[in-house]
Amino acid sequence: MITKLDNTNKEIADQIFTVFQRSYRIEALIIGALDFPPLSRTIKDIEVSKTQFYGFIEDSCPVAIIEIVKEGRYLEINSLTVLPASFGKGIASKLIRFVLELIDFKIAVVETATATYRQ
Repeated sequence: MITKLDNTNKEIADQIFTVFQRSYRIEALIIGALDFPPLSRTIKDIEVSKTQFYGFIEDSCPVAIIEIVKEGRYLEINSLTVLPASFGKGIASKLIRFVLELIDFKIAVVETATATYRQ
């Protein structure tokens, strides 16, 4: 089930933080980042964020989070994270589809990190 998450609630912010930390640690390893800014984000940062959070819920806990900003008809996906135990289940695709069907937008933007190879 996908639901909007109230990030101003400390318990919910802590759940979002946990998903972010577990997921972003894996992403940082994959891309070889020693300093990965998303891992510096605190629970307080999440609590005061003006972005919208939606979670894919299993057994009453979020296993994936999508974070968006909507301004007018401009949609920005700020983050999309899935707990490592739920990788490969299509959950990220379900969250993206959900948001794209929910939000009336003209332009959608998403950015991602990439691995840097040095020789």
